[in-house]
Amino acid sequence: MDIKSKILSQIETKKAKAKNGKLIKICPEDSLEIPFQDLKKKLGQSLTDTQQNISIVLEGPGGTGKTMTLRKCFDQLKETGTFHQIWLNGFIQNTDVSALKEIMRQLRIVTDESEENQNFGNTQEYILNILKNEKKSRKPVFIILDDFDEFTNRPKQTLLYFLFDLQQSVNFQICIISITTRIDSFSLLEKRVRSRFSDYKIRFPMIIGDKEVLKKVCLNLLTINNPTKKDEKKYNKTVYETLEDKTVLENINILSNFSTSTPRKILNILIYMVINLDDTKLVLTPAIFNNAVKNQGTNPERLKILHDLNMTQLILVCAMVRLRIFKNQTTYTFMTVLNDIYENTIVRKHHNENDDTHGEMLERLIQMGLVVPMPRQKQTLDRYKKIYLALDATRIKRYIKENMMNKLPFWVASYLGFGISG
Repeated sequence: MDIKSKILSQIETKKAKAKNGKLIKICPEDSLEIPFQDLKKKLGQSLTDTQQNISIVLEGPGGTGKTMTLRKCFDQLKETGTFHQIWLNGFIQNTDVSALKEIMRQLRIVTDESEENQNFGNTQEYILNILKNEKKSRKPVFIILDDFDEFTNRPKQTLLYFLFDLQQSVNFQICIISITTRIDSFSLLEKRVRSRFSDYKIRFPMIIGDKEVLKKVCLNLLTINNPTKKDEKKYNKTVYETLEDKTVLENINILSNFSTSTPRKILNILIYMVINLDDTKLVLTPAIFNNAVKNQGTNPERLKILHDLNMTQLILVCAMVRLRIFKNQTTYTFMTVLNDIYENTIVRKHHNENDDTHGEMLERLIQMGLVVPMPRQKQTLDRYKKIYLALDATRIKRYIKENMMNKLPFWVASYLGFGISG
C-alpha cells in the first residue's frame, strides 16, 4: 500500500497499525461517546453533592442525539442513586402555570390545593414549601427544559427566574438541563435570570474545541505510524514542519473555535488535503493545509448566524466591521471595539449597555465562531487580548445590507455607514 492510500485509510478508520501489527485508535471517536461522558460526569456531581447549582445547556441541531444521550445518562445514573426527573417542553407546557402544575404532577404532589384555578404565585409558593419540608422530596431533582428557547420568549421569564432561584432556595441538589437548537440561547435570557445561570454547554454534534487536541488529531491522522521506509520518514517530517507553521496554527485555532468543527468536518478537511498531495512528490506544505481548510472548513451558512444575534452582539460585530473597513485594522482588542462604540454619537444615544455586558456578549461571539482570539496571549489581560472576525468584514456588511435591512434599527444601519437617518 502506498503512502497516500495508507493515510487515507487511517483517516477513514481513525486507526493505524502499531509495531506489533495490531490496530490502535488514533483519533477521538466520531460518536456521542465524548458528550455522553462529559454529561454523565456533570450529572454525577449533582448526585454526590460535589457541585451546587448546576445548570447545563445541550445545544445542537435537531436529531443530533441530545435527548437520547441525556436519557442514556439517566439510565446509568439510576444504578448509583435515586433522583427525580422533571421533563418540561416549551411547546407542550405553553404557559407558566401549566409548567408548574406539570412539575407538581411529576413530583407526585397531589393534594386538594392543586386546583385548576390556582394562580402562578400560589402554585410557586406551594412547590417551594413542599420541596423544603417534605423529607421524601429531598432527593436530587433534575429539571429538563426541552425547547428551551420557547421558555425564554415568555413575558418577564417568570418561570425561568423561579426555577433558577429555586436552586439557591433549597438545601438539596437541583440541576437544570436546557435542550435547544439555538447557539445563542444564553443571550435570550434577561439579566436577572442570566445572573443565576451557570451555562455549562455541551454541543451536539461533538466538536474538537481544544486547539492542542485538534493539532494532535491532525498529526496522528496525517503521519505514517511507525515508518520504516525512507520516503515515509521524509513525508512525516513535512507533516511535523507544516503543523508548526504560523499560518497553519492560526487555522487550527480558528477551527477549534467554530461550532461547526465536528470530527467529521475535520476528517473531510484532512481527506481533501491528502487527495491533493502530488503523487510524484509526497510533501505536505502549509499551502496545501490552508487550502484544504479554506475549501472544506469554511461554512457560508455561518453568515445566517447574524440573524440570531441580540442587539449588543450585533453592535460588537458592526464595530469590528467598521474598524476593518474604515480604519483598516485586521485585529482588535476589546478596548478598541468599545472605544469605537462609545465614540459614536448616534450609537451612544440608543445603546447604553455597560462594559460587563459587552464583555459577556463578546465571549458569546467567540463561542459562536464569529470572533476568534489570537493564539499565545495567556499573559495578556482579557481587555487587551487581540481578536479578529472569522468572516470577511465586507461580506458581513454586504450580507446585512442584502438580508437584514428591513429589520435593522435605523441607527445601526447608520453606524455601519449605509447613510440612513431616523
